[in-house]
Amino acid sequence: MTTRFAAVTVLGGQGGEVPRPHTTPVAAVRHAGRWWFTTSRGAAKVTFLRDEPVASVTVADRTGWTTTTGDVTILDPADPLALVGRPAALSAWSAALGLLGAYARDVAGYLTQLHTIPAAWAPHQRVLVAVEEQIVEHAVEPEVRPPDASMCIAGCSDGHRPLAVPGWFDGDELRIAATARPISADDGVAIMLDTALLDDDPARPTDQRGVLVRGRLLDTDAPGQVHDTIAVVARSITTWNGFTTETRRFRTDPARAA
Repeated sequence: MTTRFAAVTVLGGQGGEVPRPHTTPVAAVRHAGRWWFTTSRGAAKVTFLRDEPVASVTVADRTGWTTTTGDVTILDPADPLALVGRPAALSAWSAALGLLGAYARDVAGYLTQLHTIPAAWAPHQRVLVAVEEQIVEHAVEPEVRPPDASMCIAGCSDGHRPLAVPGWFDGDELRIAATARPISADDGVAIMLDTALLDDDPARPTDQRGVLVRGRLLDTDAPGQVHDTIAVVARSITTWNGFTTETRRFRTDPARAA
C-alpha cells in the first residue's frame, strides 16, 4: 500500500506515567536529502520539537513502511533570524514548492475552506519543518490481523529518539512490526488511526478524521524484536474531525475506572 500522507512522531512530556511519543498525520515530501512537512506554529508537535528537536517521519511504500529519524530544523517565516545559519534554509523555498506540487489537490481544498478554518491553522500561521536523514528503517506490518483490529502507526521511543512502526490495534492490544531499535516501555506509546494516512484520501482538511491513543505499554520484556502483541493502557484519547479535536484523559486505568 502507498499513501500520499505521512506520520510524524515526536517526543514530549516527562516519560513514566506520562506518554512521551506524539504521532500525527502530515503532508510531507523528501527533498534535498531531508524530509519536510508543514504545520501550525501553535501545534503540539512544534512545542515538543522546540524542546527536543528530533522527529521520525513514517511513509508507506510498495513493500511496507519506511521511517526516517533525525534532527529537526523549524523554519518560521515570522522569525527571519531562525533562517540564519541553518543549512536547511537553503532548500526551504524549493521544498515548500515541492509540498505545494505534491499536495496540490489538498491545497486547493484547503484554500476553498479558508473561511471555516480556525485562525491558528491559517496560512500565515504555518511553519516549515525539516528532518535530517540520520536513521532510516523499514518495517512491514504483521501478517496476522487480530480480530476487530485496525491498521495503525505506533509511535514509540528507543529511550532517546522517536521511532514509529506499523501495526494492528484493537483498543486494548497492539500488534507491532519488528523494529531495528529497542522500544522503551517507560516512554509509552502513541497509536494513530487516521483516514488520510491509512484508509481514505480526502482532498479537504475538514474531511480528515482520526484517533490518537496515548498510553503505556504492558508485557514488554522484548518489544519490537518479533511481531509482538502488547497490552496497552490508555492515558488519553484524542479524536479529530477536520479541525475539531477533543481529548479525553484518564487519571486511572480505564478498566479500573468506576
